[in-house]
Amino acid sequence: MKRIVSKPLHYFILAAVLMWIKSYVAYKTEFNLGVSGVMQQMLLFINPVSSVLIFLGIGLFFKGKKAGAWILAGSFIMTLLLYSNILYYRFFNDFVTLPTLLQTSNAGSMGGSIMDLLKAHDVFYFVDFIIYFFFFFSKKIDWYNEKVSIKNAVTILSLGFMVFSVNLTLAEIDRPQLLSRTFDRNYLVKYLGAYNYTMYDGVQTAQNSKQRAFASSNDLTNVVNFKNSHYAEPNSVYFGKAKGKNIIKIH
Repeated sequence: MKRIVSKPLHYFILAAVLMWIKSYVAYKTEFNLGVSGVMQQMLLFINPVSSVLIFLGIGLFFKGKKAGAWILAGSFIMTLLLYSNILYYRFFNDFVTLPTLLQTSNAGSMGGSIMDLLKAHDVFYFVDFIIYFFFFFSKKIDWYNEKVSIKNAVTILSLGFMVFSVNLTLAEIDRPQLLSRTFDRNYLVKYLGAYNYTMYDGVQTAQNSKQRAFASSNDLTNVVNFKNSHYAEPNSVYFGKAKGKNIIKIH
């Protein structure tokens, strides 16, 4: 193992490969994504690659131990994001959104519920991070004398963007208008992966916040006018039929 992880680039490769494998295993075992056909199976296999190469690859531009610190922190953030989705999916059968993830004030009242969602095999999702942590603080990697060249760092980052472009193109072929018809988050994770989905959700959240921030009372006028012009009178045959009765409304 000392020979395998002896340089910062080797450290990055180890982190990238283990994160890729961990993500794919989680997709296959924790989520019910409805994957069918060779194309979807292939996309599910490759979609973690772009996120891993881009997010962790940024660390290769730093010098010394800062490179390892970025990779270590990045791995932890990606692991935390993946595991948050796993717990959320076990309870809601859906993927967590960025606003929900940031609502940490609700975590205190959910302690018991979260404990019920934990499983023995969950430790698997943190084993690789323990390995990165060990090598980062050990003397097996010469962080200062062995540096990743700018050329290699740019190549890895470019490869990540290229993989994402290919991934998105194939996803649009198999599922046209994927990003404009986002009524089902399962589709986004199946085709783009949990990490890219989070980035997309972040952009959508920012756009919605911007629309609310710049909204004015004039925007409501059109809505009110439309409602008034399309008003439908109650049907006299049925109106008031349930008066005085117990009603159960199912929404």
